Amino acid sequence: PNKFRFAVTQRGVREFGRPIDLDANITVDLIVIGSVAVNPSNGARLGKGEGFAELEYGMLRHMRSVTDATPVVTTIHDCQLVDDIPSERMLVHDVPVDIVCTPTRTIRVKSSMPKPIGIYWEKLSRQKLAAVGVLRQLKLATCAGRESPSSGT
Repeated sequence: PNKFRFAVTQRGVREFGRPIDLDANITVDLIVIGSVAVNPSNGARLGKGEGFAELEYGMLRHMRSVTDATPVVTTIHDCQLVDDIPSERMLVHDVPVDIVCTPTRTIRVKSSMPKPIGIYWEKLSRQKLAAVGVLRQLKLATCAGRESPSSGT
């Protein structure tokens, strides 16, 4: 049990985790994503505003490791359930959730919103591209004529 608690810390990830390449042939069965607030009627969510979860999701889509059918789950407190995040406010790169877990219940979202199909390069700032090395690598590969993540191919 203590090993599991340590494994999910930053130090534990460095010790037990292993990096994967963008060409890795893996399948992700379930994604757990952080949220600040969630609308349980449509799966719309607000994160912390940095977009890292969306970038990770986009990279996994590029790798074909996740699909529209891959469940996206979040854990929040009951007071973080809101009804004022309309579907229209979600941007093309925002990742909606399929399942919301709170301390008192598990909610399966009935209305499904479209999930991102890759990385939307036009939405990335130069600073974000400079800060995330794997994004630079992926952008170079895309510019070199390989697969275009935002096209889903």
